[in-house]
This record gives sequence, C-alpha cells and structure tokens, in this order.
Amino acid sequence: MNRALHPLAFAFAFAFLLSWTSAALAAEPAPLWKSDWSSPNDWRADWGLITRSWGEKNMAIVNDPAGVRGKVLRVFYPKGTWSPGVTEEAGLPPGGAGFCATLNLPPRDHARLRYDVYFPEDFDFVKAGKLPGLFGGAGNTGGHLPNGRDGFSARVVWREKGGGEIYAYLPESVKWGTDLGRGNWQFARGRWQTVEFEIQLNTPGRENGWVKAWHDGTLVLDQRNLRFRDIADLKIDGLMFSTFFGGADDSYATPKATYVYFDRFEFFDSPGPR
Repeated sequence: MNRALHPLAFAFAFAFLLSWTSAALAAEPAPLWKSDWSSPNDWRADWGLITRSWGEKNMAIVNDPAGVRGKVLRVFYPKGTWSPGVTEEAGLPPGGAGFCATLNLPPRDHARLRYDVYFPEDFDFVKAGKLPGLFGGAGNTGGHLPNGRDGFSARVVWREKGGGEIYAYLPESVKWGTDLGRGNWQFARGRWQTVEFEIQLNTPGRENGWVKAWHDGTLVLDQRNLRFRDIADLKIDGLMFSTFFGGADDSYATPKATYVYFDRFEFFDSPGPR
C-alpha cells in the first residue's frame, strides 16, 4: 500500500541532501592558478616569469592521444637521451624539457600541485625519469645539494616498470636527491592519470616539514619530519617543469624516440584530499 511521506521525514531527507551537496561543492577551494592548452598560442603568459628554460623544441601542442580531450602538451624524448646536461656534452640533442615558473604568484610556505600525465601504451620506463614538481630559491637539482639557505626542489619521478615517488633535494640529501615513497604507487600506460602532491615547509630550526602525494586521488605518501630550509626567507617560489630520462649515465637512456603528454595543471594553497 502506498503511503505519503511524512512531512518531517521529507524535511529531514531534504536537509540531509542539501548539507551533503553543499559539503561536496565546498570540498575543495578553487586553485590559485590553473593552466591547460585549450588556448595554445598564449599559454606561457599564464605561467609568469619563466627561467632556466631548455628543450623548448621538444614541446608541442597536439591533440589528445586518448581522444577524450582537446589540445594537450606533448614532450619529446629523442632516442638515446637521458639527463640533458650530460647528453649535450656527448653531442646528443637534449631529451625532454624544463623551466621554472613563478605562476604570477608570491612565494609561500605551503603549496599543492596537481596535473595529469599520459604515458603511451608502448612507453619504456627504463630505470627512471623526472616529472614536474615544485621549487624554492635556486631550485637545486643535478647533484647540487642544498645548504638550507640557497634552495630546494621536489619533483615527481617514475622508476623502473613505472613505480612512482617524490624526489627531493633537501639539506640532508647525500650526493643526489632523496627518495620519498619510492614505489608507493604505479604509473599506468595508455590512459590519463592524475598526480598530486603537497608541501609544507619546516619552521627554521625544526624538522617539521612534510610532503603528501596522491595518485588518482588515493593517498600514496605522507612523509613527515622533513627539513627544507634553515631561513624563513626561503620559500616555495613556483612550479618546476622538469622531465627527462635519468639518471646520471646512459643506462637510463630511452632506447627509442618517445613522448609523454601533460594537461590540466593546478596550483593550490589549500589542503589536499582527505
């Protein structure tokens, strides 16, 4: 027998639905900055001051290889290339691309970066490769170890067979960068996936900085007790777009010419997914 819904029950159900919807809509504040390649002719203007640029000829705006989006960024890695400085010394063209960008935003102590990445079905991860991240000061990389006052960097890295990690240059790093969460997630081939990580810088004189990372919305890293800096003036200055195979020697080199695709970069000052 059909019965009419009691008015109080209806009111309760409506209030619950309204509160749930409001919470969902308020779950994540809008990003401070975002960029894609839907307007490919002027995308660089969105990124603010760009420095330390290399490999520009390897970047191209193309149609989405998966056929589900519009224009995306494609980065090219010629056969036999690895770390750009080393390959140039060997007389090879640089593979990948890189630059540092302020995003037209002031420096800060906390930031979260999110973007989408696509590896082709036949992509060979070899031993390792770099993906974009965040930087402060000099954005130390390439064996230039930070001293707590000059800079730092934290980039996403792929490892053999697609294992993921955050690779950070910190004052405690020895010879090269520090592996954070190595193998905690697995990059897929042949589909778009979302990479996200969040940094809180330490209070100078304390080791209370941290890094969190998510892969396709799942928390895969929560690393505490980190030291990024010894002075308060050293802050997160922006985005380090950095991608290449390597690695310090040719055992990291790509065995064939290949591509990686990028889309939907977003920069937040709010906390990441719960």
